Formats: sequence, C-alpha cells, structure tokens
Amino acid sequence: MSKARDVSRLFSKTGSSSSDVGSSVSLSDNPPASAEAGDTWFNTTNLKTYIYYDDGTSTQWTPATPMISGPAGPSINLSAVAENILPDADSSRDLGSPTKKWKSLYLSSDTLFLGDSGSISAGPGGEIVLPSIKIGKGANAVRLEAATDGKLKTKQITGGVEQPETSANAATVSASAPSNPNSGDTWFDTTDATLNVYYNDGSSAQWVGIN
Repeated sequence: MSKARDVSRLFSKTGSSSSDVGSSVSLSDNPPASAEAGDTWFNTTNLKTYIYYDDGTSTQWTPATPMISGPAGPSINLSAVAENILPDADSSRDLGSPTKKWKSLYLSSDTLFLGDSGSISAGPGGEIVLPSIKIGKGANAVRLEAATDGKLKTKQITGGVEQPETSANAATVSASAPSNPNSGDTWFDTTDATLNVYYNDGSSAQWVGIN
C-alpha cells in the first residue's frame, strides 16, 4: 500500500509556507503522479531520495542520495544495475588494476568480444568456442583454425607473412581405408594389423604400408 505524504507543509512550522518553498517533498512507494522540476520524492521501498530533474530535453526522477565524495555526483546502487555500463569515451577506462583485481567474473553464454574482431563464446556442456587461436607474438607465430571438414588446420606466420595453410594429419583405426584422406594421414588396418600412410609422390596418392 502506498503511503504518500506531502511534507512540504512541515515548513510552515518554521514560518515558511509550501508556496515559499517552491517545490514539494513526497514520501511514497511510487513516484508522484504529477511532478514539477525540483520536486523531491523519498522512495519508501528502497529508502532512496530522488529529485525530479529537467535537463532541457526530458524530465525524470534522478537519484539524489546517498552522495559520494568529490564532483562525481550521486552514487549508483551497484547491486542492482538496470542499464548498460559504458565508459565516457572508447577504450578509455579499465575494470580493476594490476594491484586491485576483481576476484571472479561471471558471464552468461553470450559472446565476450576482444578488440574489434576477436570473440569468445560459451557453447553447450561448458565448451568454449573460439574462431581461431594464434600462438606466439611478433613476426613468427602459428594460427590454429577448424577446416570446413572438421579437421584442425594450421597457418604459419613467418617474418610477418602468413604461409599457405596445412591440415593436421589424421590417424584412423579401422578394417577399411578412410575416405577422403590427406597426404600424411595414417591408417591402422585391423584386418591384417598393418600400419599405412597416405603418400603423394607427385603423380598419384595411395596408401603405403610402413611395417
């Protein structure tokens, strides 16, 4: 139940009337239905004070207490933030510092964006989804990616130049030769217990026994 109460009349006890004050002060669960710029409302639900503020474009109830030290203005209830948190300029603010680190970071399954193009996402079963991984810094490094056939492919970066991609060799254990093999793949034939490698001699490619 709302407990609205206009306390501007209290000023009359000190010799001032509500008309002298020029703005009203209300105590209620919900904001007053009709308010004017400068009116004050004490929210009896969260025990916070708001001022009806006109910024020249729109009017709204703005938190007025508790105040924090310095010129930053009213504080924000960080235990229940109901809007996006944005810095005042792009790439200008940090979250924590080398000597004051946050203990844990809890995120939903949405994507964590790094820089202008990097991203990390959470998949089903707790898996981490990465489009690619670069190992190493500077002019020489290796990039790991998933090929369209689901195999792992690598791209070497030598002297700052990305080299042609290569795929990691697959090893198969079966009674029949794998389909669509790549040069360098190995196959252990369970019918005769032989190990074979798929070899390309420049003219043709075939499975060649190596034991």
